[in-house]
Amino acid sequence: MFTPEAYSSGQQYPLVMALAFNSVDDSRFWKQALSANVIVAVLQSSQPYARDMYSWDDLGRSQKDVAYVFSELCSNFPIHKQKVILTGFSQGAALAIYLALSKSPSCLGFIGICPAPTITPSRAGEYASFLKANSARGLKGWILSGEKDSFLPTIKNYCDSLIQNGSDCKLIVEPNLGHEYPPNLSARLVEGVHHTLA
Repeated sequence: MFTPEAYSSGQQYPLVMALAFNSVDDSRFWKQALSANVIVAVLQSSQPYARDMYSWDDLGRSQKDVAYVFSELCSNFPIHKQKVILTGFSQGAALAIYLALSKSPSCLGFIGICPAPTITPSRAGEYASFLKANSARGLKGWILSGEKDSFLPTIKNYCDSLIQNGSDCKLIVEPNLGHEYPPNLSARLVEGVHHTLA
């Protein structure tokens, strides 16, 4: 949990909820969004699959965990509930997009950094169908994918589906980047936050 430098409990702040990736301590990446004057919360999955390794594979459990943390944050911090952004990297990004479309929790939009093509690998077809079938009207989206990311063609299709379903979704393709965090993540995150809050 990170608050802006000039944090005041008497002021409401947008919330960026980041869904941590695998075993990586994502905090150092996501707290770079603080320069956009937002509160940043980094959530680690409660689903271990190996020593010090976690996933978001159980979608139902993931939804409950995120909803619980969101409720706790809103009870303890001055969160502007109409300015909530879900974000993540890889599987975390895929989950952020899913939750934003599900309105669970209700949010303004999402930022996806190199999204995976699905949340649960064995159910990729269901994820694609979900994106195509659900209204995204009023939902802001900002997706960054690497030019060398093998998932890029799928992510382009997903972005097209979101736009067709009413989302203001912007896709950024980062040159020479694979399935990894971009070296200019701080600037990109702030760009994504500004697009989503605009």
